[in-house]
Amino acid sequence: MSPANSEARIKAASPLIGQAVCIGDARPYNVALIALDPDGAAGHDPTSPETRALIEQAVELANSQLSRVEQIKKFTILDGEWQPGGDELTPTMKLKRKPIGEKYAAQIAELLDLPPEQCVMAGNHLLNDLVGAAQVGMRTFWVNEHPIADADLVPDGEGSLDELRVWLFGGAP
Repeated sequence: MSPANSEARIKAASPLIGQAVCIGDARPYNVALIALDPDGAAGHDPTSPETRALIEQAVELANSQLSRVEQIKKFTILDGEWQPGGDELTPTMKLKRKPIGEKYAAQIAELLDLPPEQCVMAGNHLLNDLVGAAQVGMRTFWVNEHPIADADLVPDGEGSLDELRVWLFGGAP
């Protein structure tokens, strides 16, 4: 699943939303980090129950237009604006997924009910995701909503990946 469709639907659902990033690859469900639009949300406190209710309505609207695997289960509203060329966006307004995952690991962990050290930003390749996750001590991963547990990495002497063994539900791959 590409997160771009979910992100576009969320952003289009309300003028209050400036940016949205969907995190769900190798996770049990999709979550979103939402940054308010500085103009559209002027006068709205990101921590107020009223703002949360308006954003929740927007996420529900977006979810109604998405397939089940694209829908957002949980979200959080971030305080602060995302500027082009800043930590979260490139100068051309593209999301910097890995830096976002690192900067907001605590918020992502809270949404996923996991410790922050077990949250890594997944990329496009499962092998790379498992390697990165194992390097930070993550021992359980999700692929298409199915847990994969106890990934063992055996790096060679130069630090590159020599062998990766993944046991699916306790069995050999």
